Amino acid sequence: MFSELDYSWENLDRGVPPLYLERLPVDLKQHRQGKKRLFFMGLLPMVLMANEEIANEREQLLDILGRYQSAGRLELEERRKLDEMAKEYRISVEPLGESSLLQRLLKRVDIIPPSLVLAQAANESAWGTSRFAREGNNLFGQWTFTPGTGIVPRNRPQGARYEVRKFASLYDSVRSYINNLNTHEAYLDLRNIRMELREKGKQVSGRDLVKGLQRYSIRRDDYITEIDQMIRYNRLSRFNSARLRSSSAAAQSADSGQGGYGLFSTRVKLAGLEASLDQNPEL
Repeated sequence: MFSELDYSWENLDRGVPPLYLERLPVDLKQHRQGKKRLFFMGLLPMVLMANEEIANEREQLLDILGRYQSAGRLELEERRKLDEMAKEYRISVEPLGESSLLQRLLKRVDIIPPSLVLAQAANESAWGTSRFAREGNNLFGQWTFTPGTGIVPRNRPQGARYEVRKFASLYDSVRSYINNLNTHEAYLDLRNIRMELREKGKQVSGRDLVKGLQRYSIRRDDYITEIDQMIRYNRLSRFNSARLRSSSAAAQSADSGQGGYGLFSTRVKLAGLEASLDQNPEL
Protein backbone atom coordinates (compact mmCIF):
# COMPACT_ATOMS: atom_id res chain seq x y z
CA MET A 1 0.00 0.00 0.00
CA PHE A 2 2.80 2.44 0.88
CA SER A 3 4.52 1.67 -2.41
CA GLU A 4 1.35 2.19 -4.43
CA LEU A 5 0.79 5.56 -2.82
CA ASP A 6 4.43 6.58 -3.36
CA TYR A 7 4.73 7.02 0.39
CA SER A 8 8.20 6.46 1.81
CA TRP A 9 10.56 7.66 4.49
CA GLU A 10 12.57 9.53 1.89
CA ASN A 11 9.83 11.48 0.09
CA LEU A 12 7.75 12.99 2.88
CA ASP A 13 8.20 16.37 1.21
CA ARG A 14 5.71 15.19 -1.44
CA GLY A 15 3.00 15.01 1.20
CA VAL A 16 1.59 12.27 3.41
CA PRO A 17 -1.39 10.27 2.11
CA PRO A 18 -4.40 10.51 4.49
CA LEU A 19 -4.44 6.88 5.56
CA TYR A 20 -6.63 5.68 8.39
CA LEU A 21 -5.02 2.79 10.25
CA GLU A 22 -7.60 0.57 11.92
CA ARG A 23 -5.07 -1.66 13.67
CA LEU A 24 -1.40 -2.57 13.65
CA PRO A 25 -0.11 -5.56 11.64
CA VAL A 26 0.02 -8.63 13.86
CA ASP A 27 3.49 -9.49 12.59
CA LEU A 28 4.98 -6.06 13.30
CA LYS A 29 7.42 -7.52 15.85
CA GLN A 30 8.95 -9.74 13.14
CA HIS A 31 10.05 -6.72 11.09
CA ARG A 32 13.21 -6.13 13.08
CA GLN A 33 14.93 -3.90 10.54
CA GLY A 34 11.98 -1.78 9.42
CA LYS A 35 9.75 -1.89 12.49
CA LYS A 36 10.39 1.69 13.55
CA ARG A 37 9.89 3.00 10.04
CA LEU A 38 6.63 1.10 9.55
CA PHE A 39 5.38 2.21 12.95
CA PHE A 40 6.06 5.91 12.37
CA MET A 41 4.82 5.89 8.78
CA GLY A 42 1.63 4.08 9.78
CA LEU A 43 0.76 6.54 12.53
CA LEU A 44 1.92 9.81 10.96
CA PRO A 45 -1.10 10.26 8.63
CA MET A 46 -3.53 9.93 11.54
CA VAL A 47 -1.56 12.36 13.69
CA LEU A 48 -1.69 14.90 10.85
CA MET A 49 -5.42 14.27 10.34
CA ALA A 50 -6.15 14.81 14.03
CA ASN A 51 -4.05 17.98 14.10
CA GLU A 52 -5.75 19.25 10.96
CA GLU A 53 -9.14 18.96 12.66
CA ILE A 54 -7.84 20.89 15.66
CA ALA A 55 -6.13 23.51 13.48
CA ASN A 56 -9.44 24.15 11.71
CA GLU A 57 -11.17 24.58 15.07
CA ARG A 58 -8.46 26.97 16.19
CA GLU A 59 -8.84 29.02 13.02
CA GLN A 60 -12.58 29.34 13.70
CA LEU A 61 -11.79 30.35 17.26
CA LEU A 62 -9.34 33.04 16.15
CA ASP A 63 -11.91 34.40 13.69
CA ILE A 64 -14.48 34.67 16.48
CA LEU A 65 -11.89 36.33 18.74
CA GLY A 66 -11.09 38.89 16.05
CA ARG A 67 -14.76 39.79 15.60
CA TYR A 68 -15.22 39.99 19.36
CA GLN A 69 -12.29 42.37 19.72
CA SER A 70 -13.72 44.57 16.97
CA ALA A 71 -17.37 44.59 18.04
CA GLY A 72 -17.00 44.03 21.79
CA ARG A 73 -19.66 41.33 21.72
CA LEU A 74 -20.57 38.03 20.11
CA GLU A 75 -23.45 37.10 17.88
CA LEU A 76 -25.76 34.34 19.09
CA GLU A 77 -24.33 31.79 16.64
CA GLU A 78 -20.77 32.64 17.66
CA ARG A 79 -21.61 32.14 21.34
CA ARG A 80 -23.25 28.83 20.49
CA LYS A 81 -20.08 27.73 18.71
CA LEU A 82 -17.96 28.68 21.72
CA ASP A 83 -20.25 26.70 24.01
CA GLU A 84 -19.83 23.65 21.75
CA MET A 85 -16.04 24.02 21.87
CA ALA A 86 -16.13 24.50 25.63
CA LYS A 87 -18.01 21.22 26.03
CA GLU A 88 -15.58 19.41 23.73
CA TYR A 89 -12.57 20.80 25.60
CA ARG A 90 -14.10 20.31 29.07
CA ILE A 91 -14.48 23.92 30.15
CA SER A 92 -17.36 24.94 32.40
CA VAL A 93 -18.91 28.04 30.85
CA GLU A 94 -21.10 29.07 33.78
CA PRO A 95 -18.71 31.40 35.65
CA LEU A 96 -16.95 32.68 32.53
CA GLY A 97 -17.59 35.80 30.50
CA GLU A 98 -16.99 35.80 26.76
CA SER A 99 -13.46 37.21 26.99
CA SER A 100 -12.36 34.68 29.63
CA LEU A 101 -13.91 31.80 27.70
CA LEU A 102 -12.11 32.81 24.52
CA GLN A 103 -8.76 32.96 26.31
CA ARG A 104 -9.22 29.58 27.98
CA LEU A 105 -10.21 27.99 24.69
CA LEU A 106 -7.17 29.45 22.94
CA LYS A 107 -4.97 27.66 25.44
CA ARG A 108 -6.65 24.30 24.81
CA VAL A 109 -7.64 24.31 21.13
CA ASP A 110 -4.23 23.71 19.61
CA ILE A 111 -2.20 20.96 17.98
CA ILE A 112 0.32 18.56 19.52
CA PRO A 113 3.50 18.30 17.39
CA PRO A 114 3.81 14.95 15.57
CA SER A 115 7.28 14.43 17.03
CA LEU A 116 5.85 14.24 20.56
CA VAL A 117 2.87 12.08 19.58
CA LEU A 118 5.05 9.55 17.75
CA ALA A 119 7.67 9.39 20.51
CA GLN A 120 5.09 8.77 23.23
CA ALA A 121 3.22 6.23 21.11
CA ALA A 122 6.43 4.27 20.54
CA ASN A 123 7.41 4.45 24.19
CA GLU A 124 4.03 3.62 25.72
CA SER A 125 3.16 0.80 23.27
CA ALA A 126 6.62 -0.78 22.92
CA TRP A 127 6.60 0.13 19.22
CA GLY A 128 3.08 -1.18 18.81
CA THR A 129 3.82 -4.65 20.23
CA SER A 130 2.36 -4.29 23.73
CA ARG A 131 -0.69 -6.29 24.77
CA PHE A 132 -2.77 -3.13 25.09
CA ALA A 133 -1.81 -1.92 21.62
CA ARG A 134 -2.58 -5.30 20.05
CA GLU A 135 -5.79 -6.10 21.93
CA GLY A 136 -7.18 -2.62 22.54
CA ASN A 137 -5.60 -0.27 19.96
CA ASN A 138 -4.32 1.68 22.97
CA LEU A 139 -1.02 3.34 22.07
CA PHE A 140 -0.67 5.69 25.03
CA GLY A 141 -1.60 3.68 28.11
CA GLN A 142 -4.81 5.60 28.77
CA TRP A 143 -7.03 4.30 31.57
CA THR A 144 -10.74 3.97 32.16
CA PHE A 145 -12.56 3.59 35.49
CA THR A 146 -15.73 2.12 34.01
CA PRO A 147 -15.60 -1.60 34.90
CA GLY A 148 -15.77 -4.00 31.98
CA THR A 149 -15.00 -1.45 29.28
CA GLY A 150 -11.26 -1.94 29.09
CA ILE A 151 -8.46 -4.48 29.57
CA VAL A 152 -7.49 -5.49 33.11
CA PRO A 153 -3.70 -5.36 33.54
CA ARG A 154 -2.26 -8.67 34.71
CA ASN A 155 -0.30 -7.05 37.55
CA ARG A 156 -2.96 -4.59 38.67
CA PRO A 157 -2.68 -3.98 42.45
CA GLN A 158 -5.34 -5.62 44.59
CA GLY A 159 -8.26 -3.28 45.13
CA ALA A 160 -7.47 -1.10 42.11
CA ARG A 161 -10.40 -0.44 39.76
CA TYR A 162 -8.75 1.02 36.68
CA GLU A 163 -8.61 -0.75 33.34
CA VAL A 164 -6.65 0.10 30.19
CA ARG A 165 -9.02 1.60 27.63
CA LYS A 166 -10.02 -0.15 24.43
CA PHE A 167 -10.39 1.81 21.21
CA ALA A 168 -12.23 0.86 18.04
CA SER A 169 -9.27 2.02 15.97
CA LEU A 170 -5.82 3.50 16.34
CA TYR A 171 -7.14 6.85 15.17
CA ASP A 172 -9.50 6.89 18.15
CA SER A 173 -6.50 6.31 20.41
CA VAL A 174 -4.52 9.16 18.82
CA ARG A 175 -7.47 11.56 19.01
CA SER A 176 -8.22 10.67 22.63
CA TYR A 177 -4.57 11.13 23.63
CA ILE A 178 -4.40 14.59 22.06
CA ASN A 179 -7.68 15.55 23.71
CA ASN A 180 -6.27 14.35 27.03
CA LEU A 181 -3.20 16.60 26.75
CA ASN A 182 -5.42 19.51 25.73
CA THR A 183 -7.90 19.19 28.57
CA HIS A 184 -6.61 17.35 31.66
CA GLU A 185 -5.42 19.47 34.57
CA ALA A 186 -2.28 17.35 34.82
CA TYR A 187 -0.98 18.87 31.58
CA LEU A 188 -1.60 22.53 32.31
CA ASP A 189 2.18 23.14 32.22
CA LEU A 190 2.31 21.73 28.68
CA ARG A 191 -0.48 24.07 27.57
CA ASN A 192 1.17 27.04 29.27
CA ILE A 193 4.44 26.33 27.45
CA ARG A 194 2.62 26.08 24.14
CA MET A 195 0.68 29.30 24.76
CA GLU A 196 3.86 31.17 25.65
CA LEU A 197 5.51 29.99 22.43
CA ARG A 198 2.47 31.13 20.45
CA GLU A 199 2.51 34.56 22.06
CA LYS A 200 6.19 34.96 21.17
CA GLY A 201 5.55 33.90 17.58
CA LYS A 202 7.73 30.80 17.90
CA GLN A 203 7.24 27.33 16.48
CA VAL A 204 5.73 24.75 18.83
CA SER A 205 7.95 21.69 19.02
CA GLY A 206 7.74 18.34 20.76
CA ARG A 207 10.97 18.97 22.61
CA ASP A 208 9.47 22.13 24.10
CA LEU A 209 6.20 20.53 25.13
CA VAL A 210 7.74 17.38 26.60
CA LYS A 211 8.80 19.51 29.56
CA GLY A 212 5.13 19.73 30.51
CA LEU A 213 4.71 15.96 30.91
CA GLN A 214 5.87 15.77 34.51
CA ARG A 215 2.67 14.01 35.55
CA TYR A 216 2.32 11.62 32.60
CA SER A 217 4.50 9.02 34.31
CA ILE A 218 5.53 8.27 37.88
CA ARG A 219 9.09 8.39 36.53
CA ARG A 220 8.76 12.18 36.17
CA ASP A 221 12.05 13.71 34.96
CA ASP A 222 13.46 10.37 33.81
CA TYR A 223 10.39 9.90 31.60
CA ILE A 224 10.73 13.38 30.12
CA THR A 225 14.40 12.73 29.38
CA GLU A 226 13.57 9.42 27.70
CA ILE A 227 10.89 10.93 25.43
CA ASP A 228 13.18 13.82 24.54
CA GLN A 229 15.95 11.38 23.65
CA MET A 230 13.56 9.38 21.46
CA ILE A 231 12.67 12.53 19.56
CA ARG A 232 16.33 13.40 19.03
CA TYR A 233 17.63 9.90 18.26
CA ASN A 234 14.90 9.15 15.71
CA ARG A 235 14.98 12.68 14.28
CA LEU A 236 11.23 12.97 14.77
CA SER A 237 11.24 16.77 14.62
CA ARG A 238 11.32 16.47 10.83
CA PHE A 239 7.71 15.28 10.96
CA ASN A 240 6.51 18.54 12.48
CA SER A 241 6.60 20.12 9.02
CA ALA A 242 4.92 17.17 7.24
CA ARG A 243 1.66 17.92 5.45
CA LEU A 244 -1.22 15.79 4.19
CA ARG A 245 -1.80 15.25 0.49
CA SER A 246 -5.25 15.81 -0.92
CA SER A 247 -7.44 12.80 -0.25
CA SER A 248 -8.48 12.33 -3.88
CA ALA A 249 -5.12 11.05 -5.08
CA ALA A 250 -4.76 8.66 -2.17
CA ALA A 251 -8.31 7.38 -2.56
CA GLN A 252 -7.91 6.70 -6.25
CA SER A 253 -4.77 4.66 -5.67
CA ALA A 254 -6.20 2.76 -2.69
CA ASP A 255 -9.46 1.92 -4.46
CA SER A 256 -7.67 0.56 -7.50
CA GLY A 257 -5.03 -1.29 -5.49
CA GLN A 258 -4.70 -3.84 -2.74
CA GLY A 259 -7.81 -3.40 -0.65
CA GLY A 260 -7.64 -6.82 0.97
CA TYR A 261 -5.19 -6.09 3.76
CA GLY A 262 -7.94 -5.01 6.16
CA LEU A 263 -5.56 -2.50 7.73
CA PHE A 264 -6.06 0.75 5.87
CA SER A 265 -8.75 2.97 4.48
CA THR A 266 -8.50 6.48 3.07
CA ARG A 267 -10.13 9.62 4.34
CA VAL A 268 -13.06 9.24 1.93
CA LYS A 269 -13.94 5.96 3.64
CA LEU A 270 -14.33 7.53 7.08
CA ALA A 271 -18.09 8.00 6.92
CA GLY A 272 -18.52 6.19 10.23
CA LEU A 273 -15.74 8.06 12.00
CA GLU A 274 -17.65 11.24 12.78
CA ALA A 275 -20.44 9.16 14.28
CA SER A 276 -17.99 7.32 16.53
CA LEU A 277 -16.54 10.62 17.71
CA ASP A 278 -20.00 11.93 18.55
CA GLN A 279 -20.81 8.79 20.50
CA ASN A 280 -17.62 9.03 22.55
CA PRO A 281 -17.35 12.58 23.95
CA GLU A 282 -13.93 11.86 25.45
CA LEU A 283 -12.32 11.58 22.01
